[in-house]
Amino acid sequence: MSHISEIFEGDAPHRPCGCIAQAWSVAELLRATVEDIYGIRPVALSQPETMLAPMSEALEHRAVANE
Repeated sequence: MSHISEIFEGDAPHRPCGCIAQAWSVAELLRATVEDIYGIRPVALSQPETMLAPMSEALEHRAVANE
């Protein structure tokens, strides 16, 4: 897979346009394949964690969890 255009024209023949190579376009195809077809979920999403905690609290939480 080399690149995927940002958008395609709505009318046939649906030519690619916009930015010629968007990383998130390729990443979304890979994410859909891994998560939706193969059913593999990243570990980070399956473990509850406070995402907005101050950095010091987040580091302490990880240190305690790793002991």
